[in-house]
Amino acid sequence: MWVARALQWLIHESGMRFLARRKAAFAVAVLTMGLALGANTLAYSATRAFLFSSFGLPAADRLFVIAPVRELPGRGEVVFADAYPNYERIRATQRVFADVGCILQTVASWDHKGDAVPLQAARVTSSFFSTVRVSPVMGRAFTEQEEGPSPASVVVISHGLWRGPLAGDPAVVGRTLVINGSAHTVIGVMPAGFTHPLPRTEIWLPFDIQPQWRTAITGARTLTIYGRLKDGMSEAAAAPEADALTRQAIEASPNNRDFRTSFQSVRQVLLPGADRTLLFVQAAAVVLVILAISNLGSLLIAWGFERRQELAVRLAIGAGGGRIVRMLVLQSLVVVTAGGITGALLARLTLPAIRQFELSPALAIFIQRMKLDAGVLVWSALAVAAAGLVAGLVPAWFAGRVPLSDALRASARSSSLSPAAIRWQKAMVCVQAALSVVIVSAAALIAVSFRKLSEIPDGLSAQQRLVTRVQLPPDSYATHELRTGFATSLLESLERERDLVAFGFTSTLPVGDIPTGSQFFPEPPDAANTVEPLLFHFRRVSPTYLATMHIPLLRGRAIMPRDDASQPLVVILSQAAAERLWPKQDAIGKRLFRRAGNNPPQEVQVIGVAGNVMDAGYSAPPGEAAYMPFAQISVGQLSLVVESHQDAERTLAAVRRALRATDPTLAANNTVALAALVEQANALPRLQTVLLLVFATVASAMVILGSYGVMSQLVAAREREFALRLLFGAAPAGLGFSVLLGVARLSSAGVVIGSIAVLALNGVLQPFVFGIAPRSASVLLLVSAGVLALAAASALPPATRAMRLDPRKGVAAG
Repeated sequence: MWVARALQWLIHESGMRFLARRKAAFAVAVLTMGLALGANTLAYSATRAFLFSSFGLPAADRLFVIAPVRELPGRGEVVFADAYPNYERIRATQRVFADVGCILQTVASWDHKGDAVPLQAARVTSSFFSTVRVSPVMGRAFTEQEEGPSPASVVVISHGLWRGPLAGDPAVVGRTLVINGSAHTVIGVMPAGFTHPLPRTEIWLPFDIQPQWRTAITGARTLTIYGRLKDGMSEAAAAPEADALTRQAIEASPNNRDFRTSFQSVRQVLLPGADRTLLFVQAAAVVLVILAISNLGSLLIAWGFERRQELAVRLAIGAGGGRIVRMLVLQSLVVVTAGGITGALLARLTLPAIRQFELSPALAIFIQRMKLDAGVLVWSALAVAAAGLVAGLVPAWFAGRVPLSDALRASARSSSLSPAAIRWQKAMVCVQAALSVVIVSAAALIAVSFRKLSEIPDGLSAQQRLVTRVQLPPDSYATHELRTGFATSLLESLERERDLVAFGFTSTLPVGDIPTGSQFFPEPPDAANTVEPLLFHFRRVSPTYLATMHIPLLRGRAIMPRDDASQPLVVILSQAAAERLWPKQDAIGKRLFRRAGNNPPQEVQVIGVAGNVMDAGYSAPPGEAAYMPFAQISVGQLSLVVESHQDAERTLAAVRRALRATDPTLAANNTVALAALVEQANALPRLQTVLLLVFATVASAMVILGSYGVMSQLVAAREREFALRLLFGAAPAGLGFSVLLGVARLSSAGVVIGSIAVLALNGVLQPFVFGIAPRSASVLLLVSAGVLALAAASALPPATRAMRLDPRKGVAAG
């Protein structure tokens, strides 16, 4: 009974009968608020997932990655991995961290019931688990004595591996697993949900790296170093320590001179650029809500004009101004609440669509954490309440100030709204135009930037190509001869697979792999290291790799099977690298000197120049790459690329057969389509661009609705004036032109304000744009013209109404 009475009171007090008679306008208002509030809900959900997610790490805000950063041309400061000598020095000299540990991400093969099962693995120091403050729920972690060289054959496994393939074996601690061809004893099981480093680590092995990497810096930056702040130590107090570590690194090795030590949050490292993007999108969503509020406020003022007779009657029978205010605020809350519900439904429907984007593994896990939980819904409810109050108070304030005599006269003639209310409505048109210019300009700049990025040739062909990784166990493949023997046998096995059109391998791919750089010198470096080295993307490749990737050989010859360890070292340079070394000269036949670690420089002859490839890595500016034969300089990790016209399942089966024929203990790890890796490299800017374009579309729609509502009311309020002008000989076209001129003046003022705001936001927009200036005059002019055109289009129906006015009826109504 009380529910029915409450509903009846709400219908009466909020004027819902009036809303029911304005179904189209009500639906548009609800949809407008729904789009704005839905966008705000999604943005807040993403921001909340990013800022408040611990990624399975206790007190994640006190856990930092101690990372070197370097300024790269056109890319700003880029975070690098680090080298083992730097880790040892940091651990020995730092004063602000309670624990310091490091990891080396890798892959492994598990011999499970006769099948080689791929596993995502990490080699970690004994201090890693204490640094992240996570301990095994069963068994123990590693000891320092179990680390390499010659690490102990023990392993810590994930909770998922234990509960899944190992069937929750209660006696799993002490059980033997054959990993990379060697027996390893399980000593611990990690808690459920702990898979660090992301995306899905399944086993942790004692720390070990190749012997030459223990003293090398350049070319060996593959480690991630973690530090947890001491109790009572703040991030601000720890900042000077980074400068001290930078000075120590440069003093220890000249190879560190281009790097600055920094303390990066775990979130910044796992999702580089996401914090900046999320805050930008959240700010755009808030602006969109403000725009929607101004739009609704303007519409409510227009509705107040239409309800002047009802308001007059209510005032005449004793309703106070406070009741009128309450009625209009309730009316606003009804519209905004309906919009909030619509927005929540739209956000709920949009989340699965966002998850369909080709995302990097870490970003995909983050997106999966986005949800419309109680915290997000509470935020949405607060936003709805605030928007409803703000949108309703302005028209309610004006309506509450209308004297009774004016209201009674308004029932028969003229507007019940004061000139101040009309001025406020006009101000709303200016505000909407200004905010729209800001949002649409930002979206246009970022869309142009993304298009320019997309138009840069990748330099390779990704379609119909599958990528898989193979990790050669250091015990079984300890020598160069064993590694090259495996590579030769694998290529022969792949040759026998008829489902494969082409195949080849590289030490690192342009996308999807941790890149490796190497130092090259055009002349032999002196002992004092006074010559600045050139850092190129360095790839050890099979003779068939460039052809498989469709990377064109522009000049010279390809790598041949005869280019092995018995022959002089050779290299193919990318065009960008060759032009940097020898501008306006032919690079073929030139010599380079490559230095690896502390070894003497090796002379390398340039035999070819290949097309540029847009690397997603950080070791050098895009396109500067050096390809050397794997048979001359081998490593224990291969990224195999195969081209096939068959489906992915059949292609992978062919790769597995070839791998099994070569070495049955090895598994194909991290298998993925090459096209998906290319998509993932641009996932974050693409998602950002799509969201802002949607925001811009909504903002444009609000300009149309806002301008239409205001101009419709102004025309209705001036009907008697227009009728008199027509009776005295004014041309109908002139009246229509005056309406269009009025909206043009209001919108032009808003466009000018919005353009000034865009120019002032130059520093904010700079990190998000590429190939175009944030203060681009052409973009501002086009956006301004577009907003003005939309405003003019919205004023056409009121202008037509003014032109078709019957002067006699207009005068009689006045």
